Amino acid sequence: MRTLSPRTRGLLHDVRLRAHAVHRESDLRIDDGACQAYASSLAARRGETGRPFADFCVGMPVDRELALRLYFGCVNYSFIDPASGAQFVCVVRGRALSRSSGFFAALAASSLPFEDTVGMQSATADALAGAAEWPSFIGLDDRMRRLRAFAGHLASAGIQHLSAAAAPFNNVPTLVEFLSDSGLYEDEFLKRAQVTAFGIALLLGILDGAAELTCMPETRLVQLLCSRGVLVPDDEMRRRIEAQPLLQPGDPLERALRAGVIVAGERLAAMTGMYEAEIDTLLWNDAQRAMADGTLTTPALRVMTDAY
Repeated sequence: MRTLSPRTRGLLHDVRLRAHAVHRESDLRIDDGACQAYASSLAARRGETGRPFADFCVGMPVDRELALRLYFGCVNYSFIDPASGAQFVCVVRGRALSRSSGFFAALAASSLPFEDTVGMQSATADALAGAAEWPSFIGLDDRMRRLRAFAGHLASAGIQHLSAAAAPFNNVPTLVEFLSDSGLYEDEFLKRAQVTAFGIALLLGILDGAAELTCMPETRLVQLLCSRGVLVPDDEMRRRIEAQPLLQPGDPLERALRAGVIVAGERLAAMTGMYEAEIDTLLWNDAQRAMADGTLTTPALRVMTDAY
């Protein structure tokens, strides 16, 4: 791998340190036996792939998918109604889709000029008209502001037209740093920046440095690892999880569970000989299957946040 600058390497190193510090102070336990059993299952599926939202990109030119994924990452945050706690659902081409999937599909179906950095700096919600039907609480004005701001970040890097040949990175950690520097991917665990970078790395086949990534602290993976007995909350944590309160950013429950995903991901990677982003792909695939067959026995966290 190309030599990383101390700052680039330090970003992800700090995420690990923070996750371990939060985990040590929490009442969340990682069950070694369940972890080992699950690791054996994951090792048997090594090489299994999957790129989130790939079904919405069928037939899409690589340059547009690259640009779409870069922009989507900066607006892929809480899809919860702050008043009622209801989950965001939109209808795209007659198909009802929830949360991130719904908004990604809406952007994919829109006329937003993602490849054109200059055009995106003046983009308005009119380009989304007709792409989808969604509830008013989506906060579209703020998301459009973020899209325009990210276009400005690209322009400041001298990128006027996004393409695979002019991608703003040559390894995965460098892209995480580029995204983080935009100020639009803020999160103590860099979840959106890491997810976006790894998805683009898979798209372009540029996996140099992917082993530096952590397991992504997704709420779905919290559900999965708790349901599989890998993450074991104490009684009070479990009571709060079951009650599904609408959590505010930085709630100790939210931080402990997300940190637990990162620490458990490290252990699963060590047990299987895979790197953590590979483990993350397998876990994400498992979570999708478990959602479909109803075996996610742990309720989803509901968090009002713009970090993820």
